[in-house]
Amino acid sequence: MSDQEALDKLTKLANEDDKKREQKEYKKYTEHGDKIQWIIERAKHYEKITLVDYRTVIDLWESKRNMSYMNFYQDGKQPLLEGENIFLLDDWLNEAVKLFGKDKMKWGFVCPSCKHDQTVADFEAVGTDPANAYLHCIGRHNKKEDEGCNWAAYGLFNICDITVIDTNFLAHSVFSFSEKGRLVEY
Repeated sequence: MSDQEALDKLTKLANEDDKKREQKEYKKYTEHGDKIQWIIERAKHYEKITLVDYRTVIDLWESKRNMSYMNFYQDGKQPLLEGENIFLLDDWLNEAVKLFGKDKMKWGFVCPSCKHDQTVADFEAVGTDPANAYLHCIGRHNKKEDEGCNWAAYGLFNICDITVIDTNFLAHSVFSFSEKGRLVEY
Protein backbone atom coordinates (compact mmCIF):
# COMPACT_ATOMS: atom_id res chain seq x y z
CA MET A 1 0.00 0.00 0.00
CA SER A 2 1.42 3.33 -1.03
CA ASP A 3 1.65 6.30 1.30
CA GLN A 4 -1.16 8.00 -0.62
CA GLU A 5 -3.43 4.93 -0.33
CA ALA A 6 -2.73 4.73 3.43
CA LEU A 7 -3.46 8.43 3.80
CA ASP A 8 -6.72 8.07 1.82
CA LYS A 9 -7.76 5.09 3.96
CA LEU A 10 -7.06 6.99 7.21
CA THR A 11 -8.92 10.04 5.88
CA LYS A 12 -11.91 7.87 5.00
CA LEU A 13 -11.89 6.26 8.48
CA ALA A 14 -11.57 9.67 10.13
CA ASN A 15 -14.52 10.97 8.08
CA GLU A 16 -16.61 7.93 9.05
CA ASP A 17 -15.72 8.50 12.71
CA ASP A 18 -16.69 12.17 12.36
CA LYS A 19 -20.06 11.16 10.87
CA LYS A 20 -20.68 8.66 13.67
CA ARG A 21 -19.73 11.27 16.27
CA GLU A 22 -22.06 13.82 14.65
CA GLN A 23 -24.91 11.29 14.62
CA LYS A 24 -24.25 10.49 18.27
CA GLU A 25 -24.19 14.20 19.17
CA TYR A 26 -27.39 14.78 17.19
CA LYS A 27 -29.07 11.86 18.95
CA LYS A 28 -27.89 13.20 22.31
CA TYR A 29 -29.16 16.68 21.41
CA THR A 30 -32.50 15.22 20.32
CA GLU A 31 -32.82 13.21 23.56
CA HIS A 32 -32.11 16.34 25.61
CA GLY A 33 -34.59 18.34 23.55
CA ASP A 34 -37.23 15.63 24.04
CA LYS A 35 -36.63 15.61 27.80
CA ILE A 36 -36.86 19.39 28.01
CA GLN A 37 -40.11 19.29 26.05
CA TRP A 38 -41.40 16.56 28.43
CA ILE A 39 -40.55 18.75 31.45
CA ILE A 40 -42.42 21.73 30.01
CA GLU A 41 -45.47 19.63 29.07
CA ARG A 42 -45.57 17.97 32.49
CA ALA A 43 -45.28 21.34 34.24
CA LYS A 44 -48.18 22.64 32.12
CA HIS A 45 -50.17 19.56 33.17
CA TYR A 46 -49.48 20.44 36.83
CA GLU A 47 -50.48 24.04 36.09
CA LYS A 48 -53.94 22.84 34.98
CA ILE A 49 -54.44 20.92 38.23
CA THR A 50 -52.85 23.34 40.71
CA LEU A 51 -53.52 26.66 38.94
CA VAL A 52 -49.88 27.65 39.51
CA ASP A 53 -47.92 28.93 36.51
CA TYR A 54 -45.88 26.16 34.91
CA ARG A 55 -42.68 28.23 35.09
CA THR A 56 -43.08 28.45 38.87
CA VAL A 57 -43.63 24.69 39.00
CA ILE A 58 -40.38 24.14 37.08
CA ASP A 59 -38.53 26.58 39.35
CA LEU A 60 -39.72 24.69 42.42
CA TRP A 61 -38.79 21.34 40.90
CA GLU A 62 -35.35 22.71 40.06
CA SER A 63 -34.89 23.96 43.63
CA LYS A 64 -35.21 20.34 44.83
CA ARG A 65 -33.30 18.61 42.05
CA ASN A 66 -30.19 16.93 43.46
CA MET A 67 -29.31 14.69 40.52
CA SER A 68 -29.04 14.92 36.75
CA TYR A 69 -32.15 16.29 35.13
CA MET A 70 -32.45 13.15 32.99
CA ASN A 71 -32.84 11.11 36.19
CA PHE A 72 -34.89 13.62 38.17
CA TYR A 73 -37.58 14.28 35.57
CA GLN A 74 -39.46 11.01 35.20
CA ASP A 75 -42.99 9.69 35.59
CA GLY A 76 -42.04 8.36 39.02
CA LYS A 77 -41.27 11.83 40.37
CA GLN A 78 -43.67 13.92 38.32
CA PRO A 79 -46.52 11.53 37.49
CA LEU A 80 -49.55 12.50 35.49
CA LEU A 81 -52.15 13.73 37.94
CA GLU A 82 -55.27 11.72 37.23
CA GLY A 83 -58.45 11.07 39.14
CA GLU A 84 -60.46 13.02 41.65
CA ASN A 85 -58.35 12.59 44.78
CA ILE A 86 -55.57 15.06 44.11
CA PHE A 87 -54.81 17.45 46.93
CA LEU A 88 -52.38 20.26 47.49
CA LEU A 89 -50.63 19.60 50.80
CA ASP A 90 -52.52 22.31 52.73
CA ASP A 91 -55.86 21.07 51.39
CA TRP A 92 -55.02 17.48 52.38
CA LEU A 93 -54.03 18.59 55.90
CA ASN A 94 -57.24 20.63 56.19
CA GLU A 95 -59.27 17.60 55.07
CA ALA A 96 -57.62 15.49 57.79
CA VAL A 97 -58.43 18.11 60.43
CA LYS A 98 -62.02 18.27 59.19
CA LEU A 99 -62.36 14.47 59.35
CA PHE A 100 -60.45 13.65 62.55
CA GLY A 101 -59.82 16.90 64.42
CA LYS A 102 -56.59 18.73 65.18
CA ASP A 103 -55.05 15.90 67.20
CA LYS A 104 -52.89 14.22 64.54
CA MET A 105 -52.55 11.08 66.68
CA LYS A 106 -56.22 10.35 65.88
CA TRP A 107 -55.82 10.68 62.14
CA GLY A 108 -56.58 7.37 60.47
CA PHE A 109 -55.46 5.78 57.21
CA VAL A 110 -56.21 2.53 55.37
CA CYS A 111 -53.57 0.37 53.72
CA PRO A 112 -54.61 -0.05 50.06
CA SER A 113 -53.16 -3.56 49.97
CA CYS A 114 -54.55 -5.37 53.03
CA LYS A 115 -57.19 -2.76 54.06
CA HIS A 116 -55.76 -2.51 57.60
CA ASP A 117 -57.12 0.52 59.44
CA GLN A 118 -54.42 2.40 61.36
CA THR A 119 -53.86 5.69 63.15
CA VAL A 120 -50.84 7.88 63.67
CA ALA A 121 -50.95 6.83 67.35
CA ASP A 122 -50.54 3.18 66.29
CA PHE A 123 -47.21 4.03 64.72
CA GLU A 124 -46.02 5.91 67.77
CA ALA A 125 -47.06 2.93 69.93
CA VAL A 126 -44.78 0.55 67.98
CA GLY A 127 -41.89 3.01 68.23
CA THR A 128 -41.63 4.19 64.66
CA ASP A 129 -42.01 7.55 62.95
CA PRO A 130 -45.70 8.54 63.20
CA ALA A 131 -45.42 10.23 59.80
CA ASN A 132 -45.29 6.74 58.28
CA ALA A 133 -48.99 6.23 59.05
CA TYR A 134 -50.06 7.54 55.62
CA LEU A 135 -47.17 5.87 53.75
CA HIS A 136 -46.63 2.42 55.33
CA CYS A 137 -48.85 -0.37 56.52
CA ILE A 138 -48.31 -0.96 60.25
CA GLY A 139 -47.25 -4.54 59.51
CA ARG A 140 -44.03 -3.16 58.06
CA HIS A 141 -43.09 -2.05 61.59
CA ASN A 142 -44.85 -4.26 64.16
CA LYS A 143 -44.06 -7.61 62.53
CA LYS A 144 -47.31 -9.15 63.81
CA GLU A 145 -48.63 -11.66 61.29
CA ASP A 146 -52.27 -10.86 61.99
CA GLU A 147 -51.97 -7.07 61.79
CA GLY A 148 -51.17 -5.36 58.54
CA CYS A 149 -48.76 -6.18 55.76
CA ASN A 150 -45.50 -4.82 54.38
CA TRP A 151 -46.95 -2.34 51.87
CA ALA A 152 -45.50 1.12 51.24
CA ALA A 153 -47.16 3.87 49.22
CA TYR A 154 -43.97 4.63 47.33
CA GLY A 155 -43.31 1.07 46.12
CA LEU A 156 -43.04 -0.26 42.61
CA PHE A 157 -46.81 -0.45 42.11
CA ASN A 158 -48.99 2.50 43.00
CA ILE A 159 -52.39 1.36 44.22
CA CYS A 160 -53.08 4.40 46.41
CA ASP A 161 -56.18 6.45 45.72
CA ILE A 162 -54.83 9.80 46.91
CA THR A 163 -52.07 11.99 45.53
CA VAL A 164 -50.74 14.90 47.56
CA ILE A 165 -48.78 17.67 45.87
CA ASP A 166 -46.21 19.10 48.27
CA THR A 167 -45.04 22.73 48.42
CA ASN A 168 -42.37 21.96 45.81
CA PHE A 169 -44.97 20.49 43.43
CA LEU A 170 -43.70 16.96 43.81
CA ALA A 171 -46.47 14.36 43.87
CA HIS A 172 -46.71 11.75 46.63
CA SER A 173 -49.06 8.79 46.76
CA VAL A 174 -50.60 8.36 50.21
CA PHE A 175 -53.06 6.01 51.87
CA SER A 176 -56.75 6.93 51.93
CA PHE A 177 -58.31 8.33 55.06
CA SER A 178 -59.87 5.79 57.40
CA GLU A 179 -63.60 5.53 57.94
CA LYS A 180 -63.05 4.85 61.65
CA GLY A 181 -62.73 7.71 64.07
CA ARG A 182 -64.08 10.35 61.76
CA LEU A 183 -65.78 13.36 63.27
CA VAL A 184 -67.62 13.98 60.00
CA GLU A 185 -69.32 11.34 57.87
CA TYR A 186 -69.52 11.62 54.08
